[in-house]
Amino acid sequence: MKKTIIILFCVFMALFLFLALRPISADRGNCKTISGTVSEVTEGGVKDLVIKLSGQDGIFYINRGLEKRFKLSEFTARFKGREVTISFADHWTPLDPLNKTKHITELTFGQEVVFSELD
Repeated sequence: MKKTIIILFCVFMALFLFLALRPISADRGNCKTISGTVSEVTEGGVKDLVIKLSGQDGIFYINRGLEKRFKLSEFTARFKGREVTISFADHWTPLDPLNKTKHITELTFGQEVVFSELD
C-alpha cells in the first residue's frame, strides 16, 4: 500500500511539473484577442510589465518587458486611460488554475504594433 502511494505521488508530481513548466506557445493559432482601456500599469514578477484593463478580470503581462524595451513611467504616461488591443496566449497552468494571468503576445494601439512576439 505504501509503495502504491509513493508511486502515485511521483506520477502526480511529474504531471504537475510538466503542466507548470511547459513553454507558452506564441503563435497566432494559440492566441485570443481583447480590446480595452488601460486602467493600471505596474511592475510584477521579474521586470514584467503588468497591464490591467478596465472591466476585465485578471491581468496581462509582457514577460521581462521592463528589462527588454519599456520604461514603466513612459508606458504608463502613453497608455493609461487609452484603448489598446491585446493578443494573449491561450495557456493554462496549475500555477494559475483560474487563468487570471495572461501572457501578452502582441499589443497594438490603433494601427501601431507596440509589442509583438508573434511570427
